Amino acid sequence: MNMKGADNTRKPKNSSRLFLIDIGSAGTPRIVPVAAGIVSRGTQVSESVESYYRMDPWGAPETALTGQAVSHRFSGHRVKGDQAQDYILGETPGGPEGRCVTFYDCDGSAPAGQPNGWKGRALIRILDDGSGGAAGRQSIAFCLVVNGSPQRGTMTRVGGSYRWTPEP
Repeated sequence: MNMKGADNTRKPKNSSRLFLIDIGSAGTPRIVPVAAGIVSRGTQVSESVESYYRMDPWGAPETALTGQAVSHRFSGHRVKGDQAQDYILGETPGGPEGRCVTFYDCDGSAPAGQPNGWKGRALIRILDDGSGGAAGRQSIAFCLVVNGSPQRGTMTRVGGSYRWTPEP
């Protein structure tokens, strides 16, 4: 994706990173950005390690990474009419299977000609579906909990739609 503005390849800004979800039905993709009303995004990475102790050399352990769990948290204000928010907070079918979406994590500061994103499956976890003070806007928060290993590729925007090309 080509982002306007200064060269952000060495010092990327958070605004250059774009998350999208596919809210279409089977066989008919409809990729929309998760952006309207969002004021904060964070990624949590939880890794598991296992230490293996051998008797030589003197019981010093060898440590190996045995697992990783990644989730992307979004918080902000409710914007009715936004396709991503309406899907996540209103249309998402119940049950774990219905709450899984295809997501795209795209870096607009990636150098041209190089892969700029990841595509994977994620479970939608709603943390706050609209709260706050009586006079304020509704606050929302949700997570995309990554299922499995995402694949590398390139997201491009053609006209008003997005197109994903997996890395060979």
